[in-house]
Amino acid sequence: MSPFEIAIIGVLILLVGGAIWAGFRSPDEALFFNPLTMISAVFAYYFLVGPLISLSMGTTNAYGIEFRGSMWKAWLAGAVGLASVFCGFGIRTRRSGVRLVEGVGARQRSVLWHSFWVLAFLGLLGFGYDAYVSGRSLFDLLLPIHAGAVGTATERQGMGAGNYLFLLINTFIPALCLLTILTDEQPLFKRLVTLGLPVAQVVLFYMSLGFRHRIVILLISVGATAFLLRGKRPKPWILLVGTAALVLMAGLIVLTRNYGEGLDLSQIKGLGLSEVFLGGFNDAATFFTTALVIGSVPRVFPFIGFNPLWVALTIPIPRSYWPGKPVPLPLEYFAYLTHTGGQAVPIVGEHYLMAGWIGVVLGGVIVGIIYRRFWDFYRSNPRNPMVIAIYAISWALCFPVVNRGYLAQTLMEFFFDMMPLVALFWITGESMRDNVRGQRGHYEMEGFPVETVERTGSDLDSGPTPDDAPSNEGEIL
Repeated sequence: MSPFEIAIIGVLILLVGGAIWAGFRSPDEALFFNPLTMISAVFAYYFLVGPLISLSMGTTNAYGIEFRGSMWKAWLAGAVGLASVFCGFGIRTRRSGVRLVEGVGARQRSVLWHSFWVLAFLGLLGFGYDAYVSGRSLFDLLLPIHAGAVGTATERQGMGAGNYLFLLINTFIPALCLLTILTDEQPLFKRLVTLGLPVAQVVLFYMSLGFRHRIVILLISVGATAFLLRGKRPKPWILLVGTAALVLMAGLIVLTRNYGEGLDLSQIKGLGLSEVFLGGFNDAATFFTTALVIGSVPRVFPFIGFNPLWVALTIPIPRSYWPGKPVPLPLEYFAYLTHTGGQAVPIVGEHYLMAGWIGVVLGGVIVGIIYRRFWDFYRSNPRNPMVIAIYAISWALCFPVVNRGYLAQTLMEFFFDMMPLVALFWITGESMRDNVRGQRGHYEMEGFPVETVERTGSDLDSGPTPDDAPSNEGEIL
């Protein structure tokens, strides 16, 4: 490796390691779940671990192109992009001055159960629609693991008109986050049944589609909800085991999937566990697409400007009503450059396609600013159960934000994974705000400071909330 490459990789390691170390060293354990931790971890997968494995194994050839001499371009884009996210996240926003209900009292439990059933029903609606248009039996969708070819239903007919109905399957994610909160105080065995079985079943259903991202988002969201509920960070060994399990699962899916038909285990016959595990880094090959994009734009193709934004904003409009609706130019570029049906690129690649290195910097800053608002939203009310669930999902969505530079898909993920829960939060949250405001007024009349607010949920710990601590002690940026 050249000194320049070593320097860039060193910067990436410092950024990634610094964010994760800051989360672990803070006395406020909830700080581990700040967005920079997850964003840095995803950057590490796509710009450090994956490419370095390829380099060590001599597999730096992709699409018939040898990328060894241009890997520095992708590493540089990763370092600049991640540093820009850090800068954007450092721009503080004003935290909400309204304290919402804390804990899960009887009233809150009722609201959470109603919200859970609404979201679960929406998920089942999407599941039923998928079963209908795919022509597959419910058993095949509920248990999509087999040892040979099954059926011929590789195409889900009718998706053009009903794709949004199908995407309701994403609402299983917020539903299971609420179920995580509702089962928090149950004994371990009972919780394994009431929470573990539904989570496992939804994972199997998502496997029937052959994609990994929903499974990763689901498991990270549920795990983050459980830890945030207690204000605790995971132990290092839990984090390592969980990460290894996710990589192994990703390898299993990528090596055995038949899109729309589940997993065919006969395809890994004769492979060892290490080979399946390494298959989990298959998706990091988008690192090479990043190098390809930087080497080809604007030399071969012009910058695409605001094309991703126009595509994202117009995606709800059926093309049959607007034949001239914008098309995603990156897909055309990738098809030409790779001679394949289409490839993906991480977020820094899309930002580069839009406006070159200026786009990488501005795009990273904007992502950092947006996630700063999510973080401050959570830190304003760190013990409100709805806020915890919403933030846990937004934290997990750092994964698709970084790993796929396709703005339209990212917005769809946010809309169907999180917005139904946000809508329920605003519908039910107003009464919580009125309740707290009333308490504030009562305390003001009694001569207490405005900051003194009685808890309306169950008693949690009696210690200070993160916002009661010194303003900058242990804080991230």
